[in-house]
Amino acid sequence: MGSHQVEMIAIGEVGLPYYLREDHKVSSSQYGKYIDHLETFVEMAKKWDKPIVLHAVYDDAPVVCDLLEKHSVTNAHFHWFKGDEKTISRMIEAGYFISVTPEIVYKEKIQKLVQTYPLGKMMIETDGPWPFDGPFLGKMTHPDMMKHSIYMIAKIKNLSEEEVSERLLENTKEFYGI
Repeated sequence: MGSHQVEMIAIGEVGLPYYLREDHKVSSSQYGKYIDHLETFVEMAKKWDKPIVLHAVYDDAPVVCDLLEKHSVTNAHFHWFKGDEKTISRMIEAGYFISVTPEIVYKEKIQKLVQTYPLGKMMIETDGPWPFDGPFLGKMTHPDMMKHSIYMIAKIKNLSEEEVSERLLENTKEFYGI
């Protein structure tokens, strides 16, 4: 490992198998191994001074926050984040980034997350291909969907779409160092 670390922009996407655990396809002992593997990636992010992109939702997010804190990793991006208010507050305090998908257009819990989370620590994504619902039902994931996300974030934050779009782009460049 490490032969391409100079070319790497980030570590990730890495994380924990929340949905597999929910479907009882991962045992407790297997889950411990996933945590161990993830810790290796967190250590690499720290050692190589690279941002880390994480899949850690709901009950997995506090576990990942513990790992990030243990290794003093602050440049973390929780992609397509979903979680409770306590974890959200913890992540805001730590300065972690989140990203939201086109779900923001039709899911109230994502709209509430965006209302709470600072725009300066937010990005957007499509995570395609993914079969979204709402106005995107039956449509192939497309980058054009991000316009809808920008519109909804602007509406929630009471800002112009241009301001939101520019800020999200700045955030993405800042996080990835590009």
